[in-house]
This record gives sequence, structure tokens and C-alpha cells, in this order.
Amino acid sequence: MSKQSAIKRKRKPTIILPIIAAMLVASLFYLGAEKRAEEVIRPMSVPFAAVQLNEHQQIREDHIKFKEVPASSVPPNAILDPALITGKYVSTKNTIPVNNMFMQEHLVEFEDIPSRIGMMLDDDRYGLTMRVDLEKSVANSLRDNMDVQVRFFTRNTPSGQAFEGVLEERIRILAVRDSTGEDVTGPINPSSAEEEEQAQRTRQRVPTVVVFDADDAQASYLLRAQELGELNILAVSETVEESLDPREDEVVSNAEEVKDFVDEETLTKELEKIEEETNADTGHGEKFMGNAVKLFIDAMTHHLESQFEAGDTFVTLSGEIVVYDEELDELRYFDSRERYLGSKYALQGMSEDEIDEHLNRLTGEDN
Repeated sequence: MSKQSAIKRKRKPTIILPIIAAMLVASLFYLGAEKRAEEVIRPMSVPFAAVQLNEHQQIREDHIKFKEVPASSVPPNAILDPALITGKYVSTKNTIPVNNMFMQEHLVEFEDIPSRIGMMLDDDRYGLTMRVDLEKSVANSLRDNMDVQVRFFTRNTPSGQAFEGVLEERIRILAVRDSTGEDVTGPINPSSAEEEEQAQRTRQRVPTVVVFDADDAQASYLLRAQELGELNILAVSETVEESLDPREDEVVSNAEEVKDFVDEETLTKELEKIEEETNADTGHGEKFMGNAVKLFIDAMTHHLESQFEAGDTFVTLSGEIVVYDEELDELRYFDSRERYLGSKYALQGMSEDEIDEHLNRLTGEDN
């Protein structure tokens, strides 16, 4: 055997190995490319908007439909789980057109909507914004959807003496905000990089403003009250007792006994007797059972001469008359001017001639 043949036999394996390696690499590359191609064209079920969804609209199950689309056409921020879509709201200044996917940045929780107050109000209700006195209120305990009592205090009275009372026995807070207008109790959605910083901001938030759920009358009294004096917010029990007043139970019980044991004629006589006793006391009016704080606010803010009678008598805008009885040391109430003119209070400010003329006029009206 020649040296040349021996050299050729030794070099043959070194040529074959690279060829085999190249073939393996090519095969792996081909298989990987084929798998990636299959993944790209693989269909997947994706939730789409079945109807157009507008700003702040809540998404229901019937707003969602599913389509089979290639996986490559689904962006990374698309929401694939319908459970993460149902119940959410379309974010501010966004609309989701029909046949569009649901993107993460287009959906928010209800608490994340800055202008949600209007969405929480019923017809004829208002979101009334008022400042909180931290030193005189339970500001740090306030939270959204909490019932509170609002009390009024002032030294700005005609007598110069302090006046205090309950303005609103129970009123609901829609939102609690800090001095920048951000929700104190609302959630924050920070990115992972800002999580600690945002948590610190949350701890530093101080309740400064509350938004009340108020009707027209409540809004009017609250706005006038904060100009006349101070408003203090007090926490109230969250348990609302539904039991009847014991006196109401007694009335119901007595009524049932009368119904069972008294005939109709006797009952009629009893009712006539009660009516006579009631009418005999009409000269004194009725005991004032309204809100004294609201009466004070009305008296201090309605300065039109037509709203007042002489002395300590006040006429409301609806024609009701409230007068202070010095002898009884209490306020008396008349639901109309006619009833008041027939009372002793109307006669007290008249001369003898005026009284005679007044009585003659009343007698003539009765005839």
C-alpha cells in the first residue's frame, strides 16, 4: 500500500463529520421554522366586541362574542379571558368599536373613573362637594358610600348666643378626596416600578373634600349652612334598626282592640270627641316638629320683607307660618295663613277696633 492511499483513508472521516453536523443543523432549523409557522397560523378563540361600546359603558356578557383568528394577529395587550372583561367599564375618552378586541388599557374598574359621581346619582339627586374640617370631623374615618350625620354650629345669631343642632340626620358620602382632587379611598393602579412610590402616596393622602348624595333641598341647606357657620361630620351606626317605635305598637294594639270590641256608632262618637278637642286647641297652633336648624337657616338667609310677619313670626316660601309662643316657650306651626288668622297670635298684634273688624270678617266668612 502506498503512502498516498493511507493519507486518503485517514482524511475521509474528517470530511464526513462536518457534513453530518450541517445536515443536523439544517434539519433542526427546518423543524423549528415549521413549528413557528404552525404557531403563527394556529387559530385561537378571542373575545371581540359584539356592539359598539362607548365611554364609561359597563360591559355585559351579551356585549362579547368570540372569533377564531390566527395567533399572530392577537396583540400582547389583548384580553383573552372573558371573566376579565365582564363587569368592567370603557375607560375615559375611549370607545370600543364593534368587532374590535378588548385591550387592557381600554377597560377600567368603576372606582377608576374620575367622573363616576354623575353615574352614581339617581334622578333629581346631586353630587354636592364640601370641604372637611379635620379638627372637628372624623375625616380620617370617612370613606366612599358611608352614611354620616351633619351638625351645624354658629355664633352668628341675633342674640349673639351659640346655636347648634343636627342639619342632616343621615346623608350618604359618594366620594372622599384629597386637596388635589384624587380619591382617598379609591384604588391606584401603579406599574411595578412605581408600586412602592404610589403606596407611599396613598398613605399620605388626607381627606379634604367630601361629595354628598343630596336632593335639591339638602343641597340648598348645606350650601347656606356653610356660609352661616360650621359643618361638622359625625360617624353614625351602620346598623339601621327597622323596629317600630313602642308607641306605634301601642297605637296599633289599641286600634285593633277598638275594632274588635267597639261598635261603629261608639267609634264615631269617640272620633267626633277627639276632633272637638283638637279644634278647641287650634288657637295655639300645633307643636313645631320640624328641623330647628333648617328653620334658623331659612330665617337667616331669606331677608325679603314679604317673608316676615310682625314680631317673632316667620312665613316660609310655601306660605306656612311658624310663631314663637313665649308662654309655652316653644315654636307653634300653622300650615296656612287662614289657620294663622284664626289664632290668638294674629289677635295679639291688633288694636281693639282691628280685632272687632277681624272677628266680624271671620263671622261673615263663616255665614
